[in-house]
Amino acid sequence: MKKKHLRIAATVILAVIMVYSFGCILDPQEEPLPPDSKKTQYEPLTDKENVIKNLFLTYKHKEIEPYMELLHEEYYWLMQSADLEPGEQPMVVRQDDIKMTKGVFDNAVRLELEIYYASWQSVNEIGEEPCEDCWKTLRGYKITAQFNPEGTIYVGNDNVEFVVVPLTDGNGDPILIDGKKQYRLLIAADIK
Repeated sequence: MKKKHLRIAATVILAVIMVYSFGCILDPQEEPLPPDSKKTQYEPLTDKENVIKNLFLTYKHKEIEPYMELLHEEYYWLMQSADLEPGEQPMVVRQDDIKMTKGVFDNAVRLELEIYYASWQSVNEIGEEPCEDCWKTLRGYKITAQFNPEGTIYVGNDNVEFVVVPLTDGNGDPILIDGKKQYRLLIAADIK
């Protein structure tokens, strides 16, 4: 008789354990899904070279939010006069650049950006204003874009001078995050 009760008790315990185990496995609220492993991993903007690396990644993955984060509030793109339409201004300010870049990201069926490595040079002033810990680099820059699978492939192969500056507060002091300066792209000048 005791064996029968032990067998029944063991069976009940085993059934409870199995139901509990399957319940935990099948319960959608038990554990959140793992983060998307394909999400782009951007570099922290604590180094001037990471600004360029992340610029490349934003084009590779067509992600406008990280692109916007790279740009200083006073950012502008300076075009060559040979590339301008009649009446067009050579300077494209941040807001317009973001709008145009978003259009490219949203509509390109093919988009490739190559930025070739070059050294950095210190910049002591920008527009006659002193600039501490500011840097420029002249890079070979090639962009390939196609907006229709059967359409024209546009290729731009130029030299671009990038100017990177640290973020500062209203007093001109660097903004530190975790004790490190944060850099942003201030100027991109297409100089062929």
